[in-house]
Amino acid sequence: MSRSGAGEPEGAPKAGDESAPAPTGRTGRWTQSLSLRLAVLISVAMLPLGLIAISQTGQLDRELDRVRSLNLAVTTADVARREGEAIDTALGAANALAATYLSTPRSAAVCNAALERFAARYEGRVTFVAFIPLDGMTECATLGQGVDFSLARTFDLRMAQRRSFVVANADGFLSGEPVVTAFSPVFAPTGVFRGMSAISVIKRGPLDHSEPVPETTGFDYMVMDAAGRNLSASPDGSVPYESFVPEGFDLAEVLADDDRSFVAEGRDGVRREYVLANAFEESGYVLGSRLHPTRSAEAWILSPQAFPLLMWVATLILVFAGLEHSLVGPVRSLAARMRRFGQDRSLETPAPDRPLPTELRSMDATFAQTAQELLRDEAALKAALRDKDVLLKEVHHRVKNNLQMILSMINLQLREVDDAGTEAALEKVSGRIASLAAVHRQVYAAQRPSEIRANEVLREVVLPLSDTVLGNFPAAHRPRLELDLALVTLTPDQAVPAAMMVAEAFTTALSWTLASAGGDRWVRIRLKEDAPAEPPDLGPLLRVTVECNADQAAVEGPGTAALGSRLVKGFARQLRGKLETYRDGEINVFSLRFRALPFSQDALSGRDRQ
Repeated sequence: MSRSGAGEPEGAPKAGDESAPAPTGRTGRWTQSLSLRLAVLISVAMLPLGLIAISQTGQLDRELDRVRSLNLAVTTADVARREGEAIDTALGAANALAATYLSTPRSAAVCNAALERFAARYEGRVTFVAFIPLDGMTECATLGQGVDFSLARTFDLRMAQRRSFVVANADGFLSGEPVVTAFSPVFAPTGVFRGMSAISVIKRGPLDHSEPVPETTGFDYMVMDAAGRNLSASPDGSVPYESFVPEGFDLAEVLADDDRSFVAEGRDGVRREYVLANAFEESGYVLGSRLHPTRSAEAWILSPQAFPLLMWVATLILVFAGLEHSLVGPVRSLAARMRRFGQDRSLETPAPDRPLPTELRSMDATFAQTAQELLRDEAALKAALRDKDVLLKEVHHRVKNNLQMILSMINLQLREVDDAGTEAALEKVSGRIASLAAVHRQVYAAQRPSEIRANEVLREVVLPLSDTVLGNFPAAHRPRLELDLALVTLTPDQAVPAAMMVAEAFTTALSWTLASAGGDRWVRIRLKEDAPAEPPDLGPLLRVTVECNADQAAVEGPGTAALGSRLVKGFARQLRGKLETYRDGEINVFSLRFRALPFSQDALSGRDRQ
């Protein structure tokens, strides 16, 4: 309970109040959110599982990449086997033709007819069959006309080597399709070299592609001879030779490697994995390739390794959203309702925008029930307090009336008294009773009977008393009254003895001043707060002083009232204060220093004294 007028505003946060929320910014409130903390906690608990999943996914991806490499090697080997079979078939037919029919000279007409019948057996797969003599000008061929092979730049070399070989042409001059031409030396029965037999076979015919190429992602291949020259390309022709072969490709270097596989970037800028396989002895090879998976950041995000991380992030978001929707949001709403109820006692009904969990619904119902009971109890307490205040005011009103009645009886008795001493004694008693009645009148008129403004009580006691005592004196000889009263509140148990002490001290000071020889006469009454409350739960220290200027002879003369001094000391003891009476030059001082105790402690003190 504050004892001074400059108290703290009601409802202001106090030091050490742990219920007051710490001032935090928007970011601080977000980082301290229960939803975020629980979501992070659950995510951290799931982190080992995520790391295991990432590790296993990476291992599976590496295993899948190894399987793809094996599949590329198997597919390339299968294509090489079939390409080798096609070359072997064409070369075998050329060797058989050279060893049987062409070894003996025949007329051009007979030879042409025989070669036509030979080519017809393959149902269009063989586009050209011919016998090339030593001069290179063919007379025996399926074309029915001569073709000069001596114009080829390798003609003399091939004739000098006298062995079988195969060449490829991506655009056959008869069929317009990729063809393989097998050449075989022709010897007479006597062993004399006569020339070369030639058979051209269409590469895309059933002869070499009777079986489908195995399915492989991004698979392409090309057939090359021992010099690295292109003999064929993929069946669909999707990758041209210029972009298929890596920059700086060296067949001999690849053949020297036992693995015969490598990863390189083609001339088109696409990164591929390559595998080289033998197609026909050491004169034909198949170079197979597939698209090599990239390792860029964009590709990694879409890779299987990123799925566990994405699932972890999604789990974090889902847990946060779920907690915010199902737990933290309703709890925050309930806390806001509690805060508004604590501020202005407004009890709001929660909006049925979302169903609450059973536990939160029970908590909300408990709060609503407790708040309603609290409102009813507060209403009952306010009513009881109002009744108590009314009763307390009535008690003080009756006490004041009784004191007025006693005062009236004493005044009646004064009219019957002839003795001057008795009359003076009755007048002092009448003054004291009037002061006591004035105190009860102030308590009755106060808005809160438990808190009395001491400055107003002292003013109401001193002014009528001074008018009564000084009214019969001429104005020129009246002492001057000075009041310096600070705004201080006291309980009734302290306000009554404090007022009575001041009244007795004021009466004594007036008697000393009036008995003085003359000069400037005055009486000064002060009430102030001498020291703040320490600790805060105790009231402040107050000081009441009554000062007057009086002659030493008047103070020590026979007119000094001993009863007034005893009453002043008694009231000081009742207030548990320290009373000092001293003379400072020409000034006589009554000084009382006491602590304004809270109401509860004051009431206990009063009961102890009783």
